[in-house]
Amino acid sequence: MLPGDCEPESAELRAENRFFWLAEGQRAGYSGGVKVFWCLAMALLAMGCATVPDGRPMKLVVLGTPGTMFAAKYKVDGATQEEAGLMPATIQFGGRSVEWEVMRPSGDREFRVEFYVGELKRTSTTSSGKAMIRGGLKYTATSESYWAEVGR
Repeated sequence: MLPGDCEPESAELRAENRFFWLAEGQRAGYSGGVKVFWCLAMALLAMGCATVPDGRPMKLVVLGTPGTMFAAKYKVDGATQEEAGLMPATIQFGGRSVEWEVMRPSGDREFRVEFYVGELKRTSTTSSGKAMIRGGLKYTATSESYWAEVGR
């Protein structure tokens, strides 16, 4: 009789159901403590995974007078990257949290930085004559926050 074929009717059958079959004719036993251990391990693993959100696609759109130079520095999930280019431009990345800054090295022309998470625009900031715009995103399983400001 294989375990689970029917309800145990005697102490002998109840003892038989404490084993699982490895291969034909071979069986191994397990104790209730092993079951409790695995249940707790799986529960802890599931809780840990549930509190860490997946990374999300993000992008910075740098707008201004075409051909105006800019430099961008951003830190995504702890890794810093830098890019330089000419406006207009789009910088794409993904992660859980980001801090960024976009600078116009020279001139006084106004520029704008739009920050998107997925296809949703989260911030849109104009330089108002300043040389830098910076911002960020931080999110967890229960909250998210965005910010942007004009600097120097």
